[in-house]
Amino acid sequence: MSGPVVAQPMDPPDHFMVAASGIGNAKEPNAEEGCRNPMVDTRDGTMVTLRRSANGVGDYWVEDQKYGVTPRQLLRINCATGKPVGVVDM
Repeated sequence: MSGPVVAQPMDPPDHFMVAASGIGNAKEPNAEEGCRNPMVDTRDGTMVTLRRSANGVGDYWVEDQKYGVTPRQLLRINCATGKPVGVVDM
């Protein structure tokens, strides 16, 4: 993984869920499954896409600068819990 956390996300969910097939389906993250793709904010259906992962965390692409993540940044998520860790540079 490259780079440290440079900022905290703005108004993220308490935790992201793993998007599952079927409309509106999502399941809790599971430490045994590693980083899953995509993850979803169940409050509004926003999906984030895994770009890289290591050591139990994943860096996810966020569209439309949601959560204060710029186009040159990624949102780091703890893959076991789905909890946002912070914003990192690409």
